[in-house]
Amino acid sequence: PPLDDAELKALLAAPWREATSGSQRRVIARWIARALIGRGRHAEARAVLSGIQGARAHYLRGVSSLGEGGSSASRPASAPAVRELERARRLDRGNLGDLATLALARLAAAEVGAGSRAGAAVGAAAYQRASALYLSIPPSSPSFFFARQELAWVALAARRPTVALVQTLALRAVRWRRRLRADGRVVESAALLLLCRRAAAARSLSAARRTVRRLLGEVTDFLRSRRERRLYYIHATASIANKSRELGPDLSRALLADAGFRRAVLVVGVLQRERARLVRVARAGSSLRTQLAPQLDRLLASRQDWAGRVVVRVLERLRAQLRRLRVRIGEIAFGLAQRGGPASRPVGAGGGVREQRAEHRAARAGERALRWPIARAPWPDEIGRVVLPLSSRCSSPASR
Repeated sequence: PPLDDAELKALLAAPWREATSGSQRRVIARWIARALIGRGRHAEARAVLSGIQGARAHYLRGVSSLGEGGSSASRPASAPAVRELERARRLDRGNLGDLATLALARLAAAEVGAGSRAGAAVGAAAYQRASALYLSIPPSSPSFFFARQELAWVALAARRPTVALVQTLALRAVRWRRRLRADGRVVESAALLLLCRRAAAARSLSAARRTVRRLLGEVTDFLRSRRERRLYYIHATASIANKSRELGPDLSRALLADAGFRRAVLVVGVLQRERARLVRVARAGSSLRTQLAPQLDRLLASRQDWAGRVVVRVLERLRAQLRRLRVRIGEIAFGLAQRGGPASRPVGAGGGVREQRAEHRAARAGERALRWPIARAPWPDEIGRVVLPLSSRCSSPASR
């Protein structure tokens, strides 16, 4: 489990650099640094990592630099982060190296929008860098899905709707059924609109609207306050095991795809098995059962409480992503309404342009920036910051 505030304060005050061996020092330093980065204390995180070598340390220093403001489209501002991430990428050819590649791709993607304002050549060069980095992540990597998902949005920002459609179709494969793929239809509708295929874009957008509305309702209902935090974990695992219907199959699969949730299931499962073994081995009333059972029960309850916090964190992240998609749907529907002339109506809205504007504003109200967990990167995702270029290039309404 991650460090809480009291544990982090105790570790920072302890002389852990002098009292540990080299390998232990590296592990503790990375543990503390992750906790500090998660709290936005980036300068302290880099100070803890000073003198610590290895791919993980370089990656965390790069992430810390980005979190402190280097994730802007300014190349000089992001230079320290790029150096650290490139070192991590060279030193690790596995999952960590792919995370560093994904971070570098996001930096290049941030320049696509800035480049389009500075000039077509700058935007095209930034897109080529971002595309090459995203495509270098192999299908065997846990980061592959996120790379292709984000490449689709970046392709839209670079006005390459065909590329966006190709990436969306690739993510429909059966192997990605455990991922939340609600954004696929949204990308598809935006790309079809850019290709002037208005009727197909309207159908795709209508399907996307229904899916996002259903999933957003499910996750909001599930996240309503419960008496104990551990009940979120208990009810979520019951839904995954088809013993409850509080979470639908899409959200259950998306939750199970999260590495933090799977780790929580593993930890709680070990304690549950130990508790069951104690009941089998020690007879009722024996001293062994009397002494150990209360301790195991307390430990199990605390770990279930931690697992409940993990469930809430993952589902809140999914809810934030769905809210972002709802905003995108409003933007695309508004684009459809604008292109269709005064007589057209937004897809699935049942109202005119004024109603669509109101829906768009309501979707944006109270929205927080979506932030990836520290396992990937702590800056806003591409779904949230890509500006869709939906200005009309179609020659006439008849050609749409």
